[in-house]
Amino acid sequence: MGQESREFLPAARRGRRASGSTIAFIVVHSMEWEGNRAAAQTGKWFQRAESLGSTHLGVDDVSTHRYLEDEVEARGCRPINPSALHIEQAGFAAWDRDRWLEHEATIVRCAHAVATWCLSYDIPPRWLLPHDLQVGGPRPRRQQGITSHANVAGAWGLSDHWDPGLGYPVDVLMAHVMGFIRRADVGRAGLEPATGGL
Repeated sequence: MGQESREFLPAARRGRRASGSTIAFIVVHSMEWEGNRAAAQTGKWFQRAESLGSTHLGVDDVSTHRYLEDEVEARGCRPINPSALHIEQAGFAAWDRDRWLEHEATIVRCAHAVATWCLSYDIPPRWLLPHDLQVGGPRPRRQQGITSHANVAGAWGLSDHWDPGLGYPVDVLMAHVMGFIRRADVGRAGLEPATGGL
């Protein structure tokens, strides 16, 4: 992905992933913030004691930030946290498709991370709807795929979150994910913690 700002901003809310648990899902979220500092702002929010959530990564148009190591359980959305990796994207669930596409750079950064995780954890690059999630259950024994916070909420009704929203271009995300996987243009550089920006 070239030069990018990377910083490790360890989140306060975390859990211990159970020994032998399968990383089966990748969940995409929206931060409900925008701008080229949104990923850093989200990381700083997750560091605060009053923040009740966390994800593993956050992206905006120009940067990727890590909030938790993959081995740590995030507080992203119940009940799949023990089996999931989570990524925040700068943007709002209320955005329509055109507004999201004005920030395709954010979607590309998200896709790069998602593709890396798919390859690293043998997660199939397929989009899961609520009924797909229910079939496998929240803690499946094999890898399942990619979904949204809204779809997890729709599957189990444990949240009223609907991010990244009805206007989010899932087709564009998945096209980029498949492109990265096909080209094997994925490296650990975009995911490893760093002590500061590049």
